[in-house]
Amino acid sequence: MAILGLPVLGALYLGPLARRQAVARTALALLAVALLSLAALNATTPPATAYLTPTIDPGANVRLAAPLVTDFRVRRAVGFDFATPMDEASVAADLTVVPATPVTLRWSSDGRHLDVGPRPAWAPSQLYAIRIGAAAQDRAGRALGGQVSATFLTRGRPVATLSIIGGGGSSATPSSGLDIAFSEPVDQDTVRRAFSVTPSTAGRIVSIVSGPASTSGLQHFQWLPAQPLEAGAAYTFELGPAVTDVDGVSMAAPVVLATSTMSRPAVVRDRPAGGQTNVPRDQVISVRFSTAMEHAATQAAFHVSGLDPKAGTFAWYEGDTVMAWTPRALLAYGTHFTVTLDGEAMSAAGVTMGATPSAGAQSFTFSTVAAPKPVAKVAAAAPKPKPVSRPSVKPTSSAPLYAVELYYLNLLNCTHTGGWVHSDGSCTGRGSNGLAPLRLSSGISNCATRPWARYLAVNGLLEHYGGSPYTGPGDRLRACGYTNGTWGENLGQWSGNAYTGAIQVVLFFQSEKATNGGHWRNLMSSSFHSVGIGLWSSGGRVVYNSDFYGG
Repeated sequence: MAILGLPVLGALYLGPLARRQAVARTALALLAVALLSLAALNATTPPATAYLTPTIDPGANVRLAAPLVTDFRVRRAVGFDFATPMDEASVAADLTVVPATPVTLRWSSDGRHLDVGPRPAWAPSQLYAIRIGAAAQDRAGRALGGQVSATFLTRGRPVATLSIIGGGGSSATPSSGLDIAFSEPVDQDTVRRAFSVTPSTAGRIVSIVSGPASTSGLQHFQWLPAQPLEAGAAYTFELGPAVTDVDGVSMAAPVVLATSTMSRPAVVRDRPAGGQTNVPRDQVISVRFSTAMEHAATQAAFHVSGLDPKAGTFAWYEGDTVMAWTPRALLAYGTHFTVTLDGEAMSAAGVTMGATPSAGAQSFTFSTVAAPKPVAKVAAAAPKPKPVSRPSVKPTSSAPLYAVELYYLNLLNCTHTGGWVHSDGSCTGRGSNGLAPLRLSSGISNCATRPWARYLAVNGLLEHYGGSPYTGPGDRLRACGYTNGTWGENLGQWSGNAYTGAIQVVLFFQSEKATNGGHWRNLMSSSFHSVGIGLWSSGGRVVYNSDFYGG
């Protein structure tokens, strides 16, 4: 039996002892040596250790003379130890319990110890006082001469806390479980019987032991689903009040946690756009997701038909919502590609695009530009072969789309100087990066840029070089006398209204900002100060050419 002695009576009554008469002094001596204790019925139950002095209402029926013991177990007995054997009948006649509660009195064989136990249990969260009055006598007929009181506050009902395992705030992932923690040890079987999930979901409750295992109960459990939860679905977890602690005290009310699982990530944009044709061979393939993604799993789920993803490099942008893949070699001419992300692509929160790799797979297709047309060779008249003549790319004497060229230059300079062109052709932020606008070079435009645009438009091509013996941008500039500077060339095409095409081409250049593509680098380079602009239309198709020059 574990006993906690409270040294109360000596402090309360030793003062009056010195002032009493001899007869009273004998009774008070008996009282002075009486020790009040709180005795546990179960030897395995640790003694209460918290002591508080309660605030007592002056109108209370019972004067509480002893310190307050808190967290008192509802099936524990209150023990009284006496210096001499007591008369059991007189003690029982002068013993009161407030509030009134049926009790059992159990005496030791020598009459010196009394256990006052509840029948069957004290009420939870209840303040009690047990008083033995001054008329109680020992077996020699001597009265106590003063009352003895014990006060205690019983332990409250068990309290449960439910929380999501592995979720984000109040949201769960499909792989989440539920953490169940109690304020005190509880009966494991009642936890399993009282737990439910709506909609009904198979799972199991496991005990979590942190420290020495208890034979009477545990405080920590987890519910683990047998299968992943549905993504984007609502769930309600409930723990009914039938859960009891090791003394049989039930919870006051059910505990409910309503949550919803996170939606699965999805592809919301792809570059090139699905179904796009005439895609440049140096195209960077990028995918935008609906949420931030986990790099390793998402890259492993990325596939391009006919290509090994290891033959390129991955990069991530915009808070891990954009993944870009740059092939190390140029894509093949005139080839149809299918880009696939299987269902194992995973968000940063741990949610996959699909329950299985195939169930959540998303894909798009594109086709690269066709190979350039073969060049017809001119037969040599002399025995010695003559060099193959170059295509006729002569300076232009007219600019049929000059007004659109100026409009296109204005859009290019919006972006070049730190601004941003929008889909309606408006510009915001112009001049914010400190770069000066590109100067229009009529010499480059008339001699190199527009002639090449005309050649491409008439021949249905879109190439910087076009194959031997065609010249490249640097060759064309040098042939026009621009020999001492850096250069770069951007090409684009559009079928339809030329002004609309000018906007769309610049928007395409801007789309490469995230991946630092070649068109974007040319447009934003501080090495270029002037530009040649050339537009030409043929068969409803407009070619947009810009030759940047740093001389």
